[in-house]
Amino acid sequence: MLLVAGTVLALGLLVALAVLHLTGARTFVVRTASMGTAAPVGSLVVTTPVTVDELRAGDVVTFTPPGRTGTTFTHRVVDVDATGVATRGDANQSDDPWRLGDADLVGRAAVLLPGVGWLARALPWLVVGGVALWAVTLLVPSRTHRSALRVVGSTVVVAAVSAALRPFAAATVLWTTASDDGLGGAATVVSTGLLPSRLAVEHGSSVVLASGEVGTLDLPALSADGPAGGGFVVSIAPHLPPLGWLVFALVCCLPLLWCLLVGLAPQGAPGRRSAAS
Repeated sequence: MLLVAGTVLALGLLVALAVLHLTGARTFVVRTASMGTAAPVGSLVVTTPVTVDELRAGDVVTFTPPGRTGTTFTHRVVDVDATGVATRGDANQSDDPWRLGDADLVGRAAVLLPGVGWLARALPWLVVGGVALWAVTLLVPSRTHRSALRVVGSTVVVAAVSAALRPFAAATVLWTTASDDGLGGAATVVSTGLLPSRLAVEHGSSVVLASGEVGTLDLPALSADGPAGGGFVVSIAPHLPPLGWLVFALVCCLPLLWCLLVGLAPQGAPGRRSAAS
């Protein structure tokens, strides 16, 4: 059932993307943190065709910078004049070093869907892993053992894809500054994961950031026995309220709940085995 649902979902997404492309729309997955909370890492951006004359300050556009073929950005318009379009990422300190013309524009962002891009990136791997697991377990003659292997294997596939993509808790250092006395300083960081996260520096400060939110960490002065190379280690962990941790625990227990609610068929149910068998 899970394999069929995943396959149907993947095919549905492919059909939807094909229809969008026929209408001139394009889809992109945000992979950098330059747009802050407006389009965090892992957002799905749907664009529609646009010209320079149709743009206004505040619009979000996707474009290929002049002279950088193959590189696509999604930034906000800050100015439109006779020389072209000036852009800047919401989390950046300065405007981009270019002016855009019609030939550079891919489209204006019509829809920004935070988090959906992670699903778009993970779904092909989940479907491939699910198909491989289903095919391998067909070699197991016992239905009971086959079912158990599929439950465990599905968990492993999801965990492996999650470990590879790291969608839940991650961060990027945007820039660092030194203090006036040269001891210590500050690091400007942005959360690039789906979950609210707590970032902390040993002997320094900590900050809790939502997805795409920018914050500042105070850095302590380096001592003689500090990290090699004069660096700092920033730890990151999900920071959820009690209800959030409860939901997280329930998600982790889904394989167990599946076995208890679905795997335990009533005694004598036709075509199914009970857990006792």
